[in-house]
Amino acid sequence: MRISSPFRFLCVRSIVLEINRLLAFGRNLLVYAAGVGLLVVGALGVAGAIDLSTIVAGPLFVAGLILVVGVHEYFGGPVSGLSL
Repeated sequence: MRISSPFRFLCVRSIVLEINRLLAFGRNLLVYAAGVGLLVVGALGVAGAIDLSTIVAGPLFVAGLILVVGVHEYFGGPVSGLSL
């Protein structure tokens, strides 16, 4: 069965839109996970639970916080735009 040209364009366009949504979801989740990881390591370092100096742990905590807030404010959250 052959698809006529207007329908073929719509099919390709919808596939491209879905791929873009999945890539945005992956980006958001990756940046969010990195931010949470930095937050956890920084918090454990500041609390003294792991052997990490406060000079290193403090900036890690702040960088993680900036990444997590950035994902929520600029990208709409880690799972925005994805209907599960």
